[in-house]
Amino acid sequence: MNGQTLTVLLVEDSEVDARLFELALSEVRSTRFVVRHVERLAAALGLLAAEPFDVILSDLGLPDSRGEETFVALHAQAPHVPIIVLSGLDDEELAIRMVHAGAQDYLVKSRLASELLGRAIRYAIERQRIQEELRDKNDQLLADLGMAREFQFAFLPQKYPTLPRGRSPDQSTVRFCHQYRPSGTVGGDFFNFLVLSDTKVGVLVSDVMGHGVRAALVTAMIRGLVEEIKPLAGDPGQFLAEMNRSLVEVLRQTDKTMFATAFYMVLDTADGTLLFASAGHPIPLHLARTRGVVESLSFGRERAGPVLGLFTDSNYVTARLTMTPGDAVIIYTDGLFEALNATGEQYGETRLRDITTQPHDSTAALLEKLVADVQQFAGSQSFEDDVCVVGVELAPQPATA
Repeated sequence: MNGQTLTVLLVEDSEVDARLFELALSEVRSTRFVVRHVERLAAALGLLAAEPFDVILSDLGLPDSRGEETFVALHAQAPHVPIIVLSGLDDEELAIRMVHAGAQDYLVKSRLASELLGRAIRYAIERQRIQEELRDKNDQLLADLGMAREFQFAFLPQKYPTLPRGRSPDQSTVRFCHQYRPSGTVGGDFFNFLVLSDTKVGVLVSDVMGHGVRAALVTAMIRGLVEEIKPLAGDPGQFLAEMNRSLVEVLRQTDKTMFATAFYMVLDTADGTLLFASAGHPIPLHLARTRGVVESLSFGRERAGPVLGLFTDSNYVTARLTMTPGDAVIIYTDGLFEALNATGEQYGETRLRDITTQPHDSTAALLEKLVADVQQFAGSQSFEDDVCVVGVELAPQPATA
């Protein structure tokens, strides 16, 4: 900035102080300052509306404005011009408030020397420039995140499949519902439906470690893998094993450990057969409505497989269950039951199960009730972690006349 000419708006009602400031600036050898001096806020606002300035030097106590309101008015009129507050008060609290409000500096008049004032002006202009660059970059980042959010929601199913294909939703042999709440602009939870035949449908729910952009990128990979390994989708255990091998190959090349949990099931609506496998995912709930019970899906004596993306040769057991028309399965990610209240208490899976045993009009209404109950418990409409809940219901048999 050496050798440059800088235009300064000096807002100071004391002729003596104004003259001292102009004299101090004239003695700065490295920079030439062109000073416009006004004594009132109204005059300053008028000049700012008509002329460009590189910096504003302003006292807070003016004939037509007092205290912090002076700065607020100047900053509102010229938000991109750096402002240095000049004051006769050595008030640290006031100085901090001014800087928080957007002032580039707070200088005590009695301590000013020519070189100090000149340096403060140059630094203020440079800080303002850097802040503007950061603000522009932040705006671009927010715009990019907004587009990423649109893409991520586009990756999710836009409508529920019906079986047999082409049937209307109210005639489908299987019904779906879901609640999806990313904790930020983008999230790490993902779900998808795979129609395998006129009687079979696959349902995948996954949860990538963490949340935010990095997790969202992994969910995009998972979505791509689902299409690649769809030929294996009839066998849940084999399906997850192949997904795991593919993820390991990609994630091992990163410098940070990443993994995902997943639950995948295949429902045959012809006879109610449910095949399922889990990769470190919370065990879904089976709403056996004909028996009036809610129970966790069971792998019997076997163990569910490990998370995806860590171990190359992981095995995933395929378990089996027979559903009765009217039964439903609720698949969820851990963000639902790990929500904390104000005292740090976790919502927990016990509360989650208790809600599912209460009367509800439909599976969709149950999912809405679940999310609302967690929000009430946590005292917040937002979640610290991504939340995804998917309901799959084997349609009840039509009533006979």
